Amino acid sequence: MGQVIFSGDLGPCNIYWDDVLVGPTTGGVKFKVEAKDVEINEDSFGAMPVDAVFVGLEIPDIEVPVSRFTLTQLETLTKGSTLAASVLTVTNPVGEAQYADAKALQFRPVINNVSSVVTTTYVTFLKAYPKARWEVGNDNTGQKIYKVAFKIFVCQDSPNINEVLTLGE
Repeated sequence: MGQVIFSGDLGPCNIYWDDVLVGPTTGGVKFKVEAKDVEINEDSFGAMPVDAVFVGLEIPDIEVPVSRFTLTQLETLTKGSTLAASVLTVTNPVGEAQYADAKALQFRPVINNVSSVVTTTYVTFLKAYPKARWEVGNDNTGQKIYKVAFKIFVCQDSPNINEVLTLGE
């Protein structure tokens, strides 16, 4: 079987959480996956490691800068919020675990202003949990941007135990 070409070289993407569009993004969305290790040293070899032990992957929170939200979208993505009529009330939840409410986070390339339906171009994080990371300016020169950060977890559910992400489908 020939090699599958993954994704395009450039272009924007739409972000979906639990198969629902997060909102229109601005400024691009990036993620970083880094393999972590711990060095093994021996005095007789000086500062150079003699070996290293792989200790897992590190994926920092993924920030999604959204340019326009509905209050319903903000309620879905903000823990402790309640929408009644046209008022979003945000409370301060403390001590609640996140994994149970984590869902799939998916990057879908945008082609001709529409999310691609070619699933082989998707990046999917199996378990992600949204966190508000708002820093909203109020002036006449800047656009209001509401950031949502997604915490990525290793999957603990069968059949995907120990999986983190997939490239393509």
